[in-house]
Amino acid sequence: RVAEGMLVYYAVIGAAGYWDFLFGFAYLIAPHLEDVVFFGGISYMWDCYVEPSDPLNQYINSVTILDGHDNIWNEGLPR
Repeated sequence: RVAEGMLVYYAVIGAAGYWDFLFGFAYLIAPHLEDVVFFGGISYMWDCYVEPSDPLNQYINSVTILDGHDNIWNEGLPR
């Protein structure tokens, strides 16, 4: 099912690029590449903090922000 969705998604990108390359790039390919870079950066930074004296400490090896200033994408728990 996921493969079918990806096939349709990339077929739409290919059709739009064939119809008008600039439109296909500006509205479909560039945002897709931006998302890949953005979420790749988040994935890289999420687990980048390690305590050298205790590398198995599960509370240090990942980032958890409680009561942060910004609530991006409504990630915070309701109060």
